[in-house]
Amino acid sequence: SPSNFSAMRLAGIMKDKNNLVFFGGVHATTAHKYAIANCPQLDFVFVGEAEQSLPKLLKGIIMGSEPLSSLEGVTYRSQAGLVFGEQIRQPGQDITFPDFEFLSYDRFPDIWGTERVFRVQSARGCKYRCSFCAQAIALALSPLERLANYLVYLSEKSGSKSIIIFFEDATFTSDRARALDFCAKLEELRSTRGIGVSWGCQTRADCLERELIAKMSAAGCIYVYIGVESLNAQSLRLVTKALNYSGYGSPVERIEETLKALAEHNVSVGCSVIMGLETDTL
Repeated sequence: SPSNFSAMRLAGIMKDKNNLVFFGGVHATTAHKYAIANCPQLDFVFVGEAEQSLPKLLKGIIMGSEPLSSLEGVTYRSQAGLVFGEQIRQPGQDITFPDFEFLSYDRFPDIWGTERVFRVQSARGCKYRCSFCAQAIALALSPLERLANYLVYLSEKSGSKSIIIFFEDATFTSDRARALDFCAKLEELRSTRGIGVSWGCQTRADCLERELIAKMSAAGCIYVYIGVESLNAQSLRLVTKALNYSGYGSPVERIEETLKALAEHNVSVGCSVIMGLETDTL
């Protein structure tokens, strides 16, 4: 991960101030054994999702009510040696959203042009299995009703009936029916609560088509970040980017047509591209 070495340096600074240091996230989950064995500045590494394990660990540290040996999803050092946790996954219906009660809105760090943006993750994992991606784990979806309630909360927190959201889901539109239902939820929020949501998301070219793009645009979508990776069909196969191009001449044509449809509906586009694959010809 690009931030790995910076995170390690920061961990060292915090450890020098006699703090306990926790690591978590995708990189930490993948490399938890290496991290705890080779990085003395780390005390605990969370393996998988930490909604359950973090509160239990804090109770164990602060109140002594949870013996470390009973914790799941945590890798740490004990007097007997290294203890490796097993990865924990939250069911979709249990995915929660951040609570901003103790954070002033004017301190939110995300700026999109001149506007502040709330980053929201309504799903974890991805149903696709691209070889280069750490999100290639079972997909878990938060219920749309909970997501809609959270958008109301963010509107109230910001003091504005107009908010901007970027969804960090790996493939926001991989479930087409859910994406259409989400667009309907946004229309409902606008008509019943007066809340307008401008939003962006990440997805794949084969998880979009003209009807869905039109619905998304009408529901306030202003930006889509597409995982293109390559315009070389052989390179796409190399990284197991198995695009569904049924009805198109090639995967590349599917990508091109999706980008054209987004442009026609005035949706701005960003693309991720992998450079230097061994099958590339440029």
